[in-house]
Amino acid sequence: MEVKAVFFDIDGTLVNDSKSVLKSTKEAIKIVKEQGVLVGVATGRGPFFVKDLMDDLDLDFAVTYNGQYIFNKDRVLFASPIDKRSLRQIISYAKKNRKRLPWERDKTLSVLGLCPLDSALFHN
Repeated sequence: MEVKAVFFDIDGTLVNDSKSVLKSTKEAIKIVKEQGVLVGVATGRGPFFVKDLMDDLDLDFAVTYNGQYIFNKDRVLFASPIDKRSLRQIISYAKKNRKRLPWERDKTLSVLGLCPLDSALFHN
């Protein structure tokens, strides 16, 4: 069976405990890519956390948010955002229970309560 793509998790696989990519890992990625195999990451993290890795390692794609947002260097391949009703419930819960809520939009990351949210989100 021909291998067409390989996926790496980030923590403990692509990135070591020191938060760096080993030289041997970089070399392995290069060898695999030279054989025509697509190389990407698959993670529960958001795009904000993988963009630099994609650029540094010349990765072909990323599967982020546990499959809810998939993209390559040129475009978004798949996106399944949380619906506005559910999002409002999550935000309400976070505020009520004084929980920090990471917020990513347009490849920027913030935390609920530390920056203004888009008010249009709550009026549509």
